Amino acid sequence: MKKIQLAFFFFFLGTVCAFAQREYHNKLSSNNVSAITEDRQGFLWIATSHGLNRFDGNTYISFSAGEGQTALPNDNLGNLLVDSQGHLWMSSESGLSERTPQTFRHPENTSFVLYNTLYEWSDRELVSLTRQGLVLIDKQTFRET
Repeated sequence: MKKIQLAFFFFFLGTVCAFAQREYHNKLSSNNVSAITEDRQGFLWIATSHGLNRFDGNTYISFSAGEGQTALPNDNLGNLLVDSQGHLWMSSESGLSERTPQTFRHPENTSFVLYNTLYEWSDRELVSLTRQGLVLIDKQTFRET
C-alpha cells in the first residue's frame, strides 16, 4: 500500500512540476531566451527569439515586431543593455533599438548587423561586435563613429 501511495505521490509531483513549467513558458513570447536585464524601476526585460518581454513580478507584457513607433523592428533579439542613463538598448537582426517610456526608437537603415554583444562605451556611445569587428555607435544618431 505504501508503494502505491509513494508512486501516486511522485506521479502527482511530476504532473504539478510539468504544469508549472508550462505555465511559466506560456507567459513569455518564446522559451528561447537570449538575454535578461533589470532596469532602474525593477522591471525584468527578457529578450527572446519572438520579441521582448517585460516582467514586473506578476505580469508579463510582450512587445513584438510590426509597423510604427510602438513596435520592434525585428522579433529575433540578441543582447539587452540598460545604460548609465537608464535607457534600455537591444540588438537584433535589424540593428539597434532603444526603448523609451512609450516607444521604440530605431533607425530606418543601418549599415551594420549587431550580434549578441552590446556594451556602453561612454555616455554618448555604445560598442558592439559585428562581422566587421568592434563598432562604436553614437547613441543619438545610431551611426558608427
